[in-house]
This record gives sequence, C-alpha cells and structure tokens, in this order.
Amino acid sequence: MRGDSWDTSYEFKIILILSIAFGLVGLDRFILPVLFPSMMGELKLTYEDLGNLVGILAVAWASRRLAWATCPIAWDVARY
Repeated sequence: MRGDSWDTSYEFKIILILSIAFGLVGLDRFILPVLFPSMMGELKLTYEDLGNLVGILAVAWASRRLAWATCPIAWDVARY
C-alpha cells in the first residue's frame, strides 16, 4: 500500500469492532436486572439496592457519553 492512498476497509473493520464493543457494554447494562434473583441472595441486597444499582449505572453511562460528545477533543478526533 502506498503512503498516499486511504484504506477504507481498515476503517470499516474498526467501526465494526467498536460497535460490537459498545453493544456488549450496553447488553451488560440491560442483562443486569435479569440476574437480580441470583445476586440478591449472595450479596444480601434488597430490590431497592438493585434498583439503585441499575439507576446509578445508567446515569454514569449517560453522563460519560454526554461528556465525551461535548468534549472539544472528541470533535478534533472525529475530524481526522
């Protein structure tokens, strides 16, 4: 490959890998309530504790995405 040509297949591969990674993290967040019955006994948690756990995780995930989306560094990285 020459230095002045652009490899678009590499871009598509990276986007695919990142999409799968973010999808798996999102899946972990949604699968957590399904695992509550087994977690409750082992960790001595109530439904209120588990609800707070899901809420905190959702707020943390959303605030991190919002912070990254509004960050000027993210804009510079997206430009290139």
